Amino acid sequence: MSITDFFRGKVLFITGGTAFLGQPLLAKILTALPEVEKIYLLIRGRTDTSGKRVSAQERLENELLTSDVFDSLRRLHGENFDAWALQKLIAVEGELTHERLGFSDLAYQQFQDEVDVFINIAGLVQFDPPFDDSLWGNALAAKHVVNFAKGCQNAVFLHISTAYVCGDKPGRVPEELPLPYEQYAVQHEEKTGVAIPATLSDEIEGLLSLSTEIHAEADSPENMARFQGEAEQQQKGVGTRKGLAAQIEELKAEWLENRLVEEGLKHARSRGWNDTYTYMKFLAEQVVMELRGDLPTAIIRPSIIESSFSEPEPGWLGGFRMCEPLIVGFGKGRLPDFPADPDIILDIVPVDFVVNAILAAAEATAKRGGIEVYHVATGTQNPLYFRGIFEATYEYFVAYPMLEDGKPVAVPIWKYPTLEEFQRKLDSRMRMANLAIRVLGKLPIRAAKRKRRQLALKLSGVKTLLHYIRIYAPYTRTNFEFETKKMCGLYDALSPIEQQRFNFDVSRIHWKRYFKEIHIPGIKKHVLKLEDDTNG
Repeated sequence: MSITDFFRGKVLFITGGTAFLGQPLLAKILTALPEVEKIYLLIRGRTDTSGKRVSAQERLENELLTSDVFDSLRRLHGENFDAWALQKLIAVEGELTHERLGFSDLAYQQFQDEVDVFINIAGLVQFDPPFDDSLWGNALAAKHVVNFAKGCQNAVFLHISTAYVCGDKPGRVPEELPLPYEQYAVQHEEKTGVAIPATLSDEIEGLLSLSTEIHAEADSPENMARFQGEAEQQQKGVGTRKGLAAQIEELKAEWLENRLVEEGLKHARSRGWNDTYTYMKFLAEQVVMELRGDLPTAIIRPSIIESSFSEPEPGWLGGFRMCEPLIVGFGKGRLPDFPADPDIILDIVPVDFVVNAILAAAEATAKRGGIEVYHVATGTQNPLYFRGIFEATYEYFVAYPMLEDGKPVAVPIWKYPTLEEFQRKLDSRMRMANLAIRVLGKLPIRAAKRKRRQLALKLSGVKTLLHYIRIYAPYTRTNFEFETKKMCGLYDALSPIEQQRFNFDVSRIHWKRYFKEIHIPGIKKHVLKLEDDTNG
């Protein structure tokens, strides 16, 4: 098995190349597999804040290629980096939610004639989005890309899912395809006594109909009258530069988003999943299974992806993931405790291990054909316990405290209360902060206004943390053990040289060292933009 030989001369098509996982994947291919012929990147054009249209090509040049993920390549190629990279990377303007990806019939066919490897990374990764956005961005997008890949001459298809498609049932999770939806629906009724749509298409159509109903409800005369009344009150109360019509539209949009978020969570939990994201990823896997035909397919299921172990550099991170809001909140003294089970395994995997496993799976899938599932996870081979994350993080911030007003921030020792106890404490803190803000707001002195702004900022941070905690609580109180025998088989099939070049041996990770020497310094450098590890 040789990843290098397999990718030589290949034409790749990648969705989600501008996202957290896509960026280091591209950097790795350009670094370790420079003999690929070219990489088509599906990038959506967008409109910026000034109303100017930004094309896919502009996004490639001004957003992706300026990312620090390419720093080592930029040092290697110097001023020629952009020109060199643009010989390999080709922006393709398109839209995953369109049946034919937004392409003309001619372009669609031309791409299908060329593409050898299709890697589908794109998807809406928010845990609690408006459910119709997640349905289109995950399940229906999967339908469109599978149909495209199936029409290619001799392509390999890799679909990036998540290990948490297993639902809310704790314990051992097999590294295999889920039950086909129709069998799942029968099993669900036997288990709960509640009938659900019998086919995958019926389930998806039901969700689309629910979205249509909620949008119609937002436009109902009763709701529009209420939005108008609230807008008029707001304009009288505090004054606003917005016109009445704009204020009404803003209230309607807020109501609509809240309803779609609530209904998505409710629906996912009724089906046996913790959140909208993981349920929609389950539906996406079902779509892939149902439509792929004889297309050689790999479903890659990473656990919680965090900063890189070594590539493109230790600790590289493209923004807040799952752990970062909690680690930063703790370091800034805004997270006095956490409602987790300290003895639970929290399955985290560095992003470069996921990248390397994807590349290995592509070669194996081309050779083997069929459809296979690979967990890219650490818990069964090299378990990380929640208590270990806390200990490493505590030790780091005791040694290198964050600063506030020039003074080091003290960090607490967690006692791990229940979720209910924790929420009561945070709610109490928020009530006290709100009261202080109101009192300070009535005082005319400048110092009071400054203190009020500081309190408001802290309150906003606490609200954000509370949101993250409510969403992530199931993952910090439930033990999942993802089998990784097939992932290990991929690694073992590599030559010793390629095992070094494409490392995803999770047994090599020393967790305390990873957090203290790699991950937290990476957060400070790449997310908080603090170069000096000893300063907050």
